[in-house]
Parts: sequence; structure tokens; C-alpha cells
Amino acid sequence: MITLFGEEKYKPVIRFGQHEEPYVISKSCEVINTKTGRVLKQSLHGNKNNYNNTYWACSINGRTIASHRLGMETWKPIDQYPPEQLKDDWDDAPESFKQWVRDTAWVDHLGDKETENHVDKMAWVTPRDNCKYVKEARAGNPSTAELNRRRRLERNSIKKGSKQGSVHPDDVEYYKI
Repeated sequence: MITLFGEEKYKPVIRFGQHEEPYVISKSCEVINTKTGRVLKQSLHGNKNNYNNTYWACSINGRTIASHRLGMETWKPIDQYPPEQLKDDWDDAPESFKQWVRDTAWVDHLGDKETENHVDKMAWVTPRDNCKYVKEARAGNPSTAELNRRRRLERNSIKKGSKQGSVHPDDVEYYKI
């Protein structure tokens, strides 16, 4: 571990279990080229059509790589910090399973800001756990699609109509908007 700029600590960058020479990375995912002493420029990447999914990335050895992934692979390797639901069984799991998890795991930003890259505010998760809709549903916020589906069901039941009401009494809570 290297200490630069006072308190900030840096480690050699690890990607897919291999050192990426000559780069080091801090816990806040700032990457430095140790040959030139230059801090790598971070640029915002992502797809506005993909739920405004944006993240910081930098170019290492000619490849654009997500900085949060580099930070997690370096500071919190998945073998030492497995996804929450796998923690208890990780040590007993077969190597083929562990490799599959390593290849498919995503990095989740635990706060609301996906562009805030500090390894203490990130965790390894499954792709499903990193899904915006799943996060919102767990927080009790139904997606726009779910709200539209509920409204459509309510309109259809009103159109069909019945003397006892438009929605079955057992479904009132479920269809509540």
C-alpha cells in the first residue's frame, strides 16, 4: 500500500485478479499512473436510455474501464467480500461456482448517487439486486409500469362495472394507487 497526498492510500490496481501495471487506485477510485505520476482523467459513461445509468470510467492500457469496478476488485475483492446472500456459504462453495459469481457479480452503489465512487459505499451484488426496479420495489416505491398496470386494471373493472363496485373488496388494498 502506498500513501500519497497526505492521508489518501493507494494500492496497485487489480483487474480480473491480475495487476494492471503501472497503476494505483485509492479508495475513492482515483487512479494514478506511477510511471508518469499523472492522475488519470475520469469521464462519465453510461446510457441515458438505460435508466440514466451513468458511471465514471478511465482508460487503462488502451481500455475504458469502470472506476468503481477497479476500486472494488482492488480494495474489496469478491473472495473476501462476497455478496450478502452468499457470505455464510462462500468458503464451502466449489471453485466453479465462485468463478461464475466473480464473472457475473455487479458493483452496487449503496447510496443514491451512482457516480459517488468510494469503496466503503459500494458492495458486490447480483445483477438482479442492482436493478433499479428491484431497488425501488424493496423501498416500497412501485415502478411506473406497475402504477400504469394498476390504473389499467381499475379502469377496465370500472368499464365492466357491477352493482357492488368496480373492484372486488378483497383486491382494494392491492389495487390501491
